[in-house]
Amino acid sequence: MALTQLTDGLIQPGTIQQSDLSSSVAANISTALAVANSAASYANQAFSAANTAVSDPIDAYARNTANSAGVYANAAFAVANSGITDSWARDTANSASNYANGAFAVANTADQKALSAGDYANGSYFAANTADDRALNSGEYANSAFGVANSASSNTLSISSYANSAFGVANSASSNTLSISSYANSAFNVANSTSSYANSAYSTANNKLNSTGGTISGDLSITGNLTVLGNASTIAVTDIKISDPLIQLAANNETSDSIDIGFIGHYSPDAGSTKKHTGLFRDATDGLYYLFNNYEDPSFDTNSPNNVINVANSTFRIANLTANIITDTISVRGYDPINHTNASFNIANSGSSYANSAFGVANTADQKASSAGDYANSSFVTSNSAGNYANAAYVQANTANTNAATADQRAVISGNYANSAFVSANTADSKSVNAGSYANGAFNAANTRLSTSGGTMTGNLVISSANLNVSGTSTFDGISIFQQSTEKIQTKTGATGTVTHDYSLGALFYHSSISANFTANITNVPTTNDRSIVVVLILSQGATAYIPNALQIDGSSQTIKWINGSAPSGNANQIDIVSFSLLRVSNSWTVLGQLITYN
Repeated sequence: MALTQLTDGLIQPGTIQQSDLSSSVAANISTALAVANSAASYANQAFSAANTAVSDPIDAYARNTANSAGVYANAAFAVANSGITDSWARDTANSASNYANGAFAVANTADQKALSAGDYANGSYFAANTADDRALNSGEYANSAFGVANSASSNTLSISSYANSAFGVANSASSNTLSISSYANSAFNVANSTSSYANSAYSTANNKLNSTGGTISGDLSITGNLTVLGNASTIAVTDIKISDPLIQLAANNETSDSIDIGFIGHYSPDAGSTKKHTGLFRDATDGLYYLFNNYEDPSFDTNSPNNVINVANSTFRIANLTANIITDTISVRGYDPINHTNASFNIANSGSSYANSAFGVANTADQKASSAGDYANSSFVTSNSAGNYANAAYVQANTANTNAATADQRAVISGNYANSAFVSANTADSKSVNAGSYANGAFNAANTRLSTSGGTMTGNLVISSANLNVSGTSTFDGISIFQQSTEKIQTKTGATGTVTHDYSLGALFYHSSISANFTANITNVPTTNDRSIVVVLILSQGATAYIPNALQIDGSSQTIKWINGSAPSGNANQIDIVSFSLLRVSNSWTVLGQLITYN
């Protein structure tokens, strides 16, 4: 027999062919049809004979015919009973819907023919007026056949009911299958959504700063404090801006007095063969301040410089200072020139000529003292400027360190959330919903992290055991604290004509083998208004001294306003330091210049 097939979640009825029936059932049905037809034929003949019956022979014929009809009716009854049984119908119920309908039609036909046979038989009985018990029996048998046919119809209806019930169950199973498919699709969609969030969190986390260090390519603003705990902080910037009015050095030296305090510059008089140092510091041994140069100490060229300057070192030299000095006491090579001035004044009172002479000498000494004070003040201002740069570099390093550590921690947290979301997403059940929540949390957390392209950090940033490199402009608001600081020196050889001094590489330039007076062209200078920029040229003079007697800013000539109102002259075989203060106000430049000589 054909089987019922499931396609697309719906149950389709099968088809039962007559060839699927057993040969005995098919034969019985054929026999029933033949006998019923034959009974109808004999009944018709009996009816016809009854209508023409006028003598006993015909009556006898009618009786015989009626008996024959009863026999045939009995045969039809037996065939009907053996043709279709309830047990066979139940065995084939799952696939017999179409066949049952066909059997029902055949049974109805047999029933109708049986009824027709009964009718003809009854008509024969009444027409012949000789119907006896056999004729009655024929009617009863015909009625019995009718009942059996009706029973077969009832069984057929029952079969149809079972088939319809099976069809309903199959449709219910199909509906359940569709419902299961819907739930599966829902779980699949949730899993895909979770995967999308996890991928987004993973991508965002990859753009965050790692705890082991990294590079921020854009601007970085830190509203909290910056602490750098490494050995060195390198700030390669074109302009350091510090809003602090005071620069603090040796912040960790408040419980002792064991280290020297000050600032140091690097230079080389022979194109890098010898590395020398100059600066201003307070000696922890005697508490005096020293302005020095020519000092050689290899530790100052490393990331772990010495905290003590050895004044007994054979290379240590006291540097010359040109400044105006205002003071109550002064010591020049162990004596106070004020006392000698007073003595001269007393001697001058003893006589007019001596007084005039002493007065002249005193005036000369006073002028020199005033000149010395001016140079001292200028050096002090320059020292303070260097200290400001040092403090700015230190604060910037601390800030970057704190930002790097915080960004690293948040990137690690973001990675953990992303991994958790990825694992949860693989379950494709209620855990996938939880994984989606975790992925959302990781995505939100990653968005609050500091991007490598720049941003603003509101908390503190601590960089532990690492260096901070800044390659843009650094702006500091608040107090800047530096433990040590250094500044790069750019070397120039054989200056003559117009010499380019690239401010983006540094603000200190060491000149050797100078050929003639030259024009210093300062390039890549920031043009922000209300800013002061200091550029220092260290001139190692030969037998003939030369100076930068003209100045340009990015190729545009500027007027130099020299200290004391006149251009200085260089000093042969000495170290001359020329400093230019570039003041940017109202979109125009004012250039202040001064020259200090060191022997």
